[in-house]
Amino acid sequence: MDEREIAAAMAVVAGRELLARAADALATVDVVPVALKGVVLSALSEGWGAPPRRMLDVDVLVRPRERDVAERALAAAGLEPVARSAVATTMRSSELGLDLDLHAALVEPELFQLDTEGLVERAEDASALFGHPVLVLERHDMYAHLVAHFARNRSNVRDQRRLGDFSIVARALPMRPEVLATHLVDRGLARAARYALALASRQGDRFAASVLSALPRDTVGAIVARGAESWLSAHAGNAPLAVPALHALNHSLPAGMRSLTAHATRALASRARRVLERAAESR
Repeated sequence: MDEREIAAAMAVVAGRELLARAADALATVDVVPVALKGVVLSALSEGWGAPPRRMLDVDVLVRPRERDVAERALAAAGLEPVARSAVATTMRSSELGLDLDLHAALVEPELFQLDTEGLVERAEDASALFGHPVLVLERHDMYAHLVAHFARNRSNVRDQRRLGDFSIVARALPMRPEVLATHLVDRGLARAARYALALASRQGDRFAASVLSALPRDTVGAIVARGAESWLSAHAGNAPLAVPALHALNHSLPAGMRSLTAHATRALASRARRVLERAAESR
């Protein structure tokens, strides 16, 4: 293993320890978290002989009504709140040098159709996998979350790590392409899937290609996905110009306009708060 692989392996160990501590802290208030993304994908792919999947933080999902009590339980366990948004609270473990994102939703409420209550209700017990009281998303929901996350982060073909995540879930948790395609449509992710899975299929992901083929015909959606690919090839990630492409990938163009308007409103409100906070500090 080279230095990068050693660092990635150490981050995986730290991530699993952080998840274990969080799960035990939440158990004291009768909250069972749903583990998400990296910590789950690294566990699913363990023993495959591939380099460790780089883990940047640990993500868990709880019901919105559980969010406040979960924050207090995690703070009591030594995690420090450092940021809070409509979607998640970031809490830091100084000891482990890693953040935990406590999600009350996977995406903003106007984006797609990923209802937290339904996701948690369908989640499956993973205590045998992690050794602590933890759930994981049902396999079709897990794949849908990867599609939503790829779109929400305005990722493009250069994001090989996230593109590779699709094949990890498909290999570890077999699914029928036509069933998954229907699930993606039901979750409002058909157009986001046309964008993300087209990129994955060109990287050799045959399952992604089969899901893409199973999506129902949508001429406008295909045009939007191709347009988003072209646009995000130049403007991706946190670039302000990448934002419209994300909202164009919402489940319909009217929904995209609504989510873009809501995004802009939140951004302006956040900027106004920062200006007021700086003015108060300068007094």
